[in-house]
Parts: sequence; C-alpha cells; structure tokens
Amino acid sequence: MNSDLSEKYSAIKQKILETCTVLGRPIPPRLVAVSKKHPVESIEALYRLGHRDFGENFLQELEQKRRSIDDSFDIFWHFIGQIQSNKIKKIVELSSFIHGLCQQKHALMINNYASELKTQPIKVFLSVNLNHESSKSGLNLDEVDDFYRDIKGYESIEVMGLMAIPSPSKQPIVFYKSRDSLMGSVPEEYVVLKEAAKSIGKGRLSLGMSADFQQAIAVGSNYLRLGTQIFGPRSVS
Repeated sequence: MNSDLSEKYSAIKQKILETCTVLGRPIPPRLVAVSKKHPVESIEALYRLGHRDFGENFLQELEQKRRSIDDSFDIFWHFIGQIQSNKIKKIVELSSFIHGLCQQKHALMINNYASELKTQPIKVFLSVNLNHESSKSGLNLDEVDDFYRDIKGYESIEVMGLMAIPSPSKQPIVFYKSRDSLMGSVPEEYVVLKEAAKSIGKGRLSLGMSADFQQAIAVGSNYLRLGTQIFGPRSVS
C-alpha cells in the first residue's frame, strides 16, 4: 500500500508542477490531502514522504485520527465538512484551517473558542454556494461582502478567502487571463469566484478537487483539496 501511495503522491505532485509550468505559475498551490475514510497508516506514510496538510470532513473521524497519530507530527489539519454548532469547539481545538464558514453565529462561536483555545487565530475560508444548490450550504455570492464586513474585526479569526465545491459544471468554458498572467480554459463560475476572492481576507481561493484540479490551477486557486488522486478509492465502510 505504501509503495502505491508513494507513486500516486509523486504522480499528482508532478502533474501539479507541470500544470503550473505550462500556465506560468511560479508558486504551486498548497495541496490538502483529503484523508477521510482512509486509514491512519496512509496519513502517516504520506507524512513520512514530507506532506503536512490533511483534510477531514467528519469531526468524529478527525478526533479518532488525532488520538492515533503521534503528537510530534507537525500536521496542519483542515476541517472541510459541514459545521454544526455543537461541534465547533472541538473543530477549533483540532484544526488549523476551516474550509466552509457561512453562518454569522458560527463565526462568533469560532472566534470565541479560538480566543480561548489557540495562541494564533484560526484560518477560515468563507463557503460560497455558486449555483444555489439546495443540497449544499454556503453563501450566495452577493452575500459575501456583507458577511465578511461583519466578521473581519474578529481578532481570533483570520479570513483566508473563499472556497466552493462546484457542481459538475454546465457553465460556459471561457479562456481566462488574469492580471497575474494565469490562463487556461475554465468554467466561468471559477473565474467569478476567483475575482470575488481577491477582496476577501487574504484573497486566497480554496478550489479544486481530484476531477478539476488543473482547471482550478488555471484560474489561480491557492489550495487544492485532493483525495482520490492521492489515496485511491475510499473505503465504503
């Protein structure tokens, strides 16, 4: 398993670097290895290959893995699941990043718990529901600016920018060239999200999963969230 994992990890890193080279990106995006439903042994093996950023969707699974992994491992844990009020304190305690903030009451709770538990502000991305899908949480794009203004004074939250989980895209494909000289054929909604992110917090964008990471790189995503490309298919148990 570890040999196969090493090969997959090397291959995806190479694809990312090659894509960045073609698109003229001098600094590749940060890769978050989404380890949900994969065993602790795979996380430890990837850590030994030099990887440090791991993403989990479920608090209970994150807790179990944190208990199982040596405390000396300097892992950055990214919580990328749906936030629930009764779980926020633990999420803040166990995570360095939260991808998916979209409720004012949750922002206040995260800020208060981060002030209580952490020496550094917790990093958050605001979640955008690009296509108003009822199955997904997230802010409408026209709500983002007001939401950010309401929370940007919170001292224990560092707003990184925006994140989204796009639908299987039926959006028009556009040729995109930004002022940063990044270019490529990408869904129009990716361009809209990237432009919106520039005025939010650090201006970062968390976009791109196993099926669309090259398009996300083309539009300038700063964080990729990849699972299958690294770990292979998830366990169904």
